[in-house]
Amino acid sequence: MDSSAWRCTPSWTFSEAATPPWRQAGWRYTGTAIPGWDNSLLVLSLLRGAVFRVPLRADGRAVNGAPLAYFKSTNRYRDIALHPDGRRFHLVTDSEGRTTDDTGALTRTVANPGAVIEYTFTSSR
Repeated sequence: MDSSAWRCTPSWTFSEAATPPWRQAGWRYTGTAIPGWDNSLLVLSLLRGAVFRVPLRADGRAVNGAPLAYFKSTNRYRDIALHPDGRRFHLVTDSEGRTTDDTGALTRTVANPGAVIEYTFTSSR
């Protein structure tokens, strides 16, 4: 992944009391705004602090390639929302918990506790 094709913007922060007990989530991406992403499954990782894009076959019933990691950080991604334009992703992070840092070591210090982070696809360089 070419990281220069993405812009990261912390959007807002939840209060601890307002954070609902979400479960780990995923999303099926079926748009054309990001080249090569049509018909992919987006799977969140709490421990690895990444979103994995899993290419699917045309019928969407089987995997069609290896998972690819995106948006790696020292966060625990809890939920994902996609903007209708297909270019913007909002990732909800946990306030606390175990994750991995840039070196792969386990840590309990998250980079953006209890936040919503927006990633925007800007080009396909």
